[in-house]
Amino acid sequence: IKLILGNIQQTFPNSTIVPLIFKIDTPKSEIQQVHDILQAQCSNCFIVASVDFSHYQPAILADLHDDLTYRALENRDDDLLLSRAEVDSPPALALLTMWANSHNTLRFTRDNHTNSGVLVGNNDIETTTHFYGWYETGEPIEPEKNVTFLFGGDMMFGRMIAHTFLSKGLQTSLDQLGDRVFWGT
Repeated sequence: IKLILGNIQQTFPNSTIVPLIFKIDTPKSEIQQVHDILQAQCSNCFIVASVDFSHYQPAILADLHDDLTYRALENRDDDLLLSRAEVDSPPALALLTMWANSHNTLRFTRDNHTNSGVLVGNNDIETTTHFYGWYETGEPIEPEKNVTFLFGGDMMFGRMIAHTFLSKGLQTSLDQLGDRVFWGT
């Protein structure tokens, strides 16, 4: 958060800044408690969530995962953010959506979306992505309805793979791809 603190202090020179850091597995009940304390003590506070989005994915897969997170932000779906968002702090985004709901700022506006693989012109390297956006008053934007698929090729389901698939299922057969590969689909 160090990178944005100077800008916040310059824009709001009389503000008090209180950094909050959540563990990635902070339960929703504890996030709700933080929300409720902030609501009681500082209902007009401004919350900034500094969160990296997709990490270590090729650009196209990162963008697919980011689409899911973007829909969750548009819908203020803290459950989806906490369970499937490819971000480094799902609890920070969950607090942000709870705050938006409680302050009737239901419209998420995305100003920009960056992907380090796209920025350097190499869609195959491991990336980090970011959204720049905010909640404001107004009618919520209805996310476009869509379905995503992930296709693979050159897979051989014989020998040991067939044995693993038949005895333990598809997820175990593909677990070397990592848990996050399927999050955006």
